[in-house]
Parts: sequence; structure tokens; C-alpha cells
Amino acid sequence: MEAENDQTIDLSIDINTARLLQKSVSFHLERWAGAPDPREQEQLQKLKNLFSAILMEFTYEGPDGQR
Repeated sequence: MEAENDQTIDLSIDINTARLLQKSVSFHLERWAGAPDPREQEQLQKLKNLFSAILMEFTYEGPDGQR
């Protein structure tokens, strides 16, 4: 559940952008230096999982966007 002050935005991306974002997040997560806030590492892992799920959805839908 989101807190009242958490803002969100809906975003539409294509498969190439999803691949690049997952690759970037994975790179940053692998090289995470233990920033002062350990929640950053947790958030990076959530983002990596999110982009993995997005890529699976693209694969499931196929190139024409149909299941």
C-alpha cells in the first residue's frame, strides 16, 4: 500500500527500452557499494524483478502484441 505522500506516474515503454533499463539496473545492483541507505539495494532488486517481469510479458505477447 502506498503512503499518501508517495507520488506515482504511469509509463509506457517499448521492449528495447525495457531491456536497456533492466541491463542498467542490473549493472548498478551488481556494483552497489553499500550506500548509506540499504533500502537502495532493496529498491534496485525490486526494479530488476519488475523489468524482468516486463520482458517476460513482452515475450508472452509476441511481436504483434497478441497472446
